Amino acid sequence: MKKLTTRDLVLTALFAALSFVGTYINIRIPFPGGAGSAMIHFGNIFCLTGALVLGGVKGGLAGGIGMGLFDLVSGTYALYAPGTFVGKFLTGLLCGAIMHRGNKPFSAKRGFVAAACGILVNVFASPLNSMIVLMLTSDGMTQPVLFAALGDFLLSVLNAVIAVIVSVPLAKGIDVGLHKTQPAHQ
Repeated sequence: MKKLTTRDLVLTALFAALSFVGTYINIRIPFPGGAGSAMIHFGNIFCLTGALVLGGVKGGLAGGIGMGLFDLVSGTYALYAPGTFVGKFLTGLLCGAIMHRGNKPFSAKRGFVAAACGILVNVFASPLNSMIVLMLTSDGMTQPVLFAALGDFLLSVLNAVIAVIVSVPLAKGIDVGLHKTQPAHQ
């Protein structure tokens, strides 16, 4: 197992902070009938970017911690936090594992494949998380829960497309910059 460095911890914390702040940059979409709300946000961009740059475990932790923390402090989404952490962690884990398989240099093609595969986890995990939370809190009102989950799924797809398109070029630029500043002994 690779030794965890101070640099790894700092970069993981940085991407967690970016995921947190990126989730604050959002447009909330309310659902009628009290079925909850979902949002378009930039947090997934930084979850994927972190995974593409840092690898699966560190990128997944960054996205999971950042967006899970957003849920906890938002007031609105606190009950979603555990599911968000798990979903974003798995998103980053898969994305980073695909990107860093074989320890090859950064490639945009592999980046797009990795980001698309990773974000697919989120496309299904986010609505599932919504369904679970809403079922636990809605007194068994199935129709609003399913409506909210469908809305969450559609917004997750939109968020996914935006995140994949933006994260790969962003990660490429960060990767280039990090390799220029990387100490020679690593």
